[in-house]
Amino acid sequence: MLKPWFILMLAVIVIAGCAKESSEAAPSEAKQITVASSTDSGINRLDAASYEGMMQAYPLIYDSLVEYGEKGEIQPALAESWDISPDGKEYTFHLRKDVQFSDGTPFNAEAVKFSVDRWANKPEHDWLLTSKNLKSVEVIDEFTVKLTFTKHYYMTLAELSYPRPFRIMSPTSVEPAGDPEGKFVKAIGTAAWVQAEYIQDVQTVFTPNSTYWGDKSGIDKLTFKVVPDSQSRVLAAQNGTIDIAGGEVSKIPLESLSLLKNGEKTKLATQKGTASYFLVVNDANKAIADKKVRQAINYAVDKQSIARDLFDGTGSPATGILPTTNAYVSEDNNKGYSYNPGMAKQLLNEAGWKDANGDGTVEKEGENLVFSLVLQTEEYPEWKPLAEAVQDQLSKVGIQVELKVLEQASYYDALWKNKDYDLLIYRTYADAFNPLSFLMALFYKTNEAPAVAFGTEQLSSLIDRAAATLTDEERFKAYNDIFQLMNEEAMSVPLFYPDDLFVVNNRISDVQLGATTFRPIVWEKLRLDEQR
Repeated sequence: MLKPWFILMLAVIVIAGCAKESSEAAPSEAKQITVASSTDSGINRLDAASYEGMMQAYPLIYDSLVEYGEKGEIQPALAESWDISPDGKEYTFHLRKDVQFSDGTPFNAEAVKFSVDRWANKPEHDWLLTSKNLKSVEVIDEFTVKLTFTKHYYMTLAELSYPRPFRIMSPTSVEPAGDPEGKFVKAIGTAAWVQAEYIQDVQTVFTPNSTYWGDKSGIDKLTFKVVPDSQSRVLAAQNGTIDIAGGEVSKIPLESLSLLKNGEKTKLATQKGTASYFLVVNDANKAIADKKVRQAINYAVDKQSIARDLFDGTGSPATGILPTTNAYVSEDNNKGYSYNPGMAKQLLNEAGWKDANGDGTVEKEGENLVFSLVLQTEEYPEWKPLAEAVQDQLSKVGIQVELKVLEQASYYDALWKNKDYDLLIYRTYADAFNPLSFLMALFYKTNEAPAVAFGTEQLSSLIDRAAATLTDEERFKAYNDIFQLMNEEAMSVPLFYPDDLFVVNNRISDVQLGATTFRPIVWEKLRLDEQR
């Protein structure tokens, strides 16, 4: 394992080297765009049926049967068209005939079956009902494949667009070749890019796939350079050694936006987002298990001041758990809690938490009300000032908060494995994952497993009902009931709805932001000014 100081030194050397090379390069080499990444791409373990590696790397290599477009419109991709049986249990996909994998392997129904067999009915994908409910996959002919499910599920097409685990990989990506249980050896797909170079924790270089069936890229190299430190990303954007930073790939510190918005070499590209930042509450904590305490926390947080003072117009204050840019989320079912510290104090008092000694902290049975608040800053540097604002606001109603900044891996362990927190800043999923997949992943409990975040049998029943709906009218009613219950029970603390935001070098034109966080920019449509 490379030491962090060595990785940083190597990254600086590589960045400086690339800057020197670009000034001396031949014209064809000038058509290179460098993207800052907060983490390694993990291209050497980018099995399409896994969750390894950077989410945004998957669509560069692997296509899906269908794509998720603007406002949830499902668009053709490797499947030109599809038929759905009246009962919603059978999906027949008619595949493109002009496609091959980047290594020359034919793309056909057998290749699709190989990929499906690789993810179907695996326990790690049970939160995705497309996997859990798959009954069979059948090759009808060379370019027709049918998926049959045990029950109707309205999110099937949306889930098939996900970056993982449903994308289509070549049978030659594993050993033995074509074995659905084979060992992954290399990322081979049909999408617009192929791996050209990989230095772990330093950079991954992609070049255009010469066999790609879609529009060809206008650039020769797309490099994802690992720059873990957010301030280093700002400096690299200012001096032009990186061309793009932002989104879920590499967050930019909010305090630097004014410098980059109309910089000598930089500009911003933004659009309304579909994700939100919120507090996960751990109901294993005895105090948090009390609904009045959870409601008090919601009333104590001033979302308007957070949006105004911290985020400088790059998003909006949160109300409910998801913004209305998502399907089935509306103003009516997304009201949330207003800022009311007086009501917060009253609820704490009713729950038995009182400031008996006048020290500013409420107590009960001789114990102060103190919560840990877990966060990470490698991917989300803005979470530190956000956590500090929450800490300050909760202190004003008598709740003390101790901030715990963890390394990225430990942070995710705290959320997904050991539940070692009282409060934890997290972000909802976005676009194609909302609302259902996000709710299933975080708030759904079964007899075998508790919810990752907060869950009740009633909520799980409502989520099941939403999944089984056949019409939009039924779906709206189901989600109205879900969001109303989540709000009444204060199952989370919504904080902020961030915009999708990227810092882009001025030499890049035609920046088209994507419809999803896993394809945040339509990379193959990027152009350099000299290419006009």
